[in-house]
Amino acid sequence: MIASIDQLLETLANPEGRFKTLEGIHLESENGEPHYSLHCGGAVAVFRVWWNSRPYELRFPLKDYERRNVQARQRAAYLQQVRAPYLAEYLFRGGEMLLFDASERFHYVDMVLAERPQGVLLGDFLAGVCDRGERASLVALRKEFCRMAAWLLRTPLVHGALKPANIIVMPGGAIRLVNYEAMCVPQMDDYAEHAADDRVALANLALGLTVLSASPEAYRALNGNSVFRTPVLRSSLLHLFDDLARQPGCGPMRQLTQMLQQSRYTPPQGEDLSAILEALADDPTEIVLPPRLMERIRVSSEPVGSVGTLSAETEIPAVPGPTDLSAYDWAGPMAEALICVQQGTKWGYLHSSGEIAIPLQYDWADDFLEGRAVVCVGGQFGLIDKEGREVLPPIYESVDWDCRHGVACVSYDGKIGLYDRNGDERVAPVYDWMGDVRESELLLVRKDGLCGYIRHSGEVAIPLQYEDAFDFGNDSLAQVTLQGRPLRIDMQGREVCT
Repeated sequence: MIASIDQLLETLANPEGRFKTLEGIHLESENGEPHYSLHCGGAVAVFRVWWNSRPYELRFPLKDYERRNVQARQRAAYLQQVRAPYLAEYLFRGGEMLLFDASERFHYVDMVLAERPQGVLLGDFLAGVCDRGERASLVALRKEFCRMAAWLLRTPLVHGALKPANIIVMPGGAIRLVNYEAMCVPQMDDYAEHAADDRVALANLALGLTVLSASPEAYRALNGNSVFRTPVLRSSLLHLFDDLARQPGCGPMRQLTQMLQQSRYTPPQGEDLSAILEALADDPTEIVLPPRLMERIRVSSEPVGSVGTLSAETEIPAVPGPTDLSAYDWAGPMAEALICVQQGTKWGYLHSSGEIAIPLQYDWADDFLEGRAVVCVGGQFGLIDKEGREVLPPIYESVDWDCRHGVACVSYDGKIGLYDRNGDERVAPVYDWMGDVRESELLLVRKDGLCGYIRHSGEVAIPLQYEDAFDFGNDSLAQVTLQGRPLRIDMQGREVCT
């Protein structure tokens, strides 16, 4: 049975609970509203609950119900056999939760309870300790992370989504991995592909933490979390980090940068990488980040000036003769002097002469509008300029480019935010939902169960205070519900009598 949010809330909000064997599950709320969010592009509903006086997340698929539940059962069974301090508890309960359908017939459905460790997200932790210049905390974090990474590389377990939003730093400095929706165990499909992604992410994070433990001020030079979202393997930062690792005594770091350079776009082997990360964890060498190198890192980290997703050495299809498009499987119309083309599974752009302007390196690409185009790599979306440089790296679940207002609406970890044409953040991805950026001067947004309106600049125009709301119409009025009372408001948030 594929349930709706309302059906799930009906069960979870029941004071007596509607579970076959579990007792004492209580739904967490904020400001009187149930706390839930949508993950995996809206495919999974996540509710914060308390069970046995401990915080958990109840996860329930809204799409691909059967497939996701089969995978959840496999994960839970495998994790029962794995004992490690880096993992949060993950429980699958088949036929546990009672739901009523639209015809008031009841069904018992499967559910997942995932422990919610009470720590700090890695990105937030780094922002704090780097601002305060706490090198000792960063060195300790690097050691803990490298030990965890070496352990993970030695196990058949694949997390599948290693990034700061899925890593918790606990009080005392221990690390917990959370959010197992993409986790693969050996019997699952795409296991090898996700294992390769894990290796790249672990190498990337280990390098970044090593640089920060040497110089916390590099965090801001790297535009916050940019180095932790865009793999170093795919950027010019790798060469800069290799220069840093040439200092005396930096053996493990130099081994790591050389391994990544030699592998080019291919992820390194797990066993080799594990050995290097173990050595890096215990390496006492103090790295010095020279000012000139800091400036080079700052320039290389700027979104508009960064190198494209693939390195210059990446093999690309041969160029056909001028104006000859017959070698391509598909060619779009010319847009802003560039032609979007597809050859096999790769997409790129040609000049009007037929020469390649941007290499065929994307899994999908859109036409340019006002100097920007949406592209897809590995199922994730980004934004590029006409030189092929990444304005927004391909790390988002979706990117919607609105050339009229000069903003990109993005989805990251199930949350919605806005960036401008230069990749600068206007609104962090914090909203649960956002209306069509093209349709109105004010954008309808929803967060923690309340609706309001923001401008394309990111400024809040009308506070989030409504239980329900709709977009503004041609009459510049919108229908909203405030404290259970339906009413109409103007663009200043004033009630209008109609």
